[in-house]
Amino acid sequence: MESKGIENARLNAERMLGHVLQLPRMELYLRFDQPLGQQERDAYKNLLRRRADHEPIQYIIGSTEFMSLSFKVNSQVLIPRPETEVLVEKALSEIPRFFGPDRPVSCLDIGTGCGNIAVSMATYIKNVSVTAIDRSAPAVKIATENAQAHEVLDHIDYRVLDVFASDLTEHLDGPFDVFVSNPPYVTSSEYENLPIEIREFEPKLALEAGSDGTLFYRRFAQIIPNLLKKPSLIILEIGENQAGSVKDILSLDGIGDIHVGQDLAGRDRIVMCRLL
Repeated sequence: MESKGIENARLNAERMLGHVLQLPRMELYLRFDQPLGQQERDAYKNLLRRRADHEPIQYIIGSTEFMSLSFKVNSQVLIPRPETEVLVEKALSEIPRFFGPDRPVSCLDIGTGCGNIAVSMATYIKNVSVTAIDRSAPAVKIATENAQAHEVLDHIDYRVLDVFASDLTEHLDGPFDVFVSNPPYVTSSEYENLPIEIREFEPKLALEAGSDGTLFYRRFAQIIPNLLKKPSLIILEIGENQAGSVKDILSLDGIGDIHVGQDLAGRDRIVMCRLL
């Protein structure tokens, strides 16, 4: 796979072998001399071919890790990134501080994808209830399965809704205390230059957001006054060069304390603010 330009080829190969044998990676080293049966060899070769064609390993093995939780993923949903953990960690720290540790808190998650944000919040904050929407029915199906797997489905209301629908607010039981989203924010030109693993395999509708990447933030600015309580908390993921634009877009009446947070690489990654 190295000849195909696959980074960390050995690690990828070991993860796929562990998937075929249903063994953790460390166990592979303890059974290094165990021969593979024909069926296992055929299955492993098939996975190697798929990875050599640049299909993401998360889709190949059907799962990924996020916030120390396992999530089912396939080509219908965006693969959760470690950077998005910054958004969830901020929510985990700010919600109890803002609303108190025991008060029930209602949260709206727009563009839920595989449900990684909603499930993580419902898992780690017991007084949170989440309404999570996505315009993709297959994505909502996967998100529902992930919530069931982590036993938090009774705290999450999944709905197939398009944030751009003119009657959106009529289909939501707002107003909400918290608004979180990792929306599409890749510009049209950036999308054309994404790695093949992303461009050819992950859903475009979960990535690309117009010529300047701010299409969804502009829509958020339109709907926030009708969807959120006062006071409320807003936490959004952004592209690394979008902080100024998103802050300008969110400069609405009542919006205050706009804060930009960075990921572990020091890149702007979230915008957090309050509606007062």
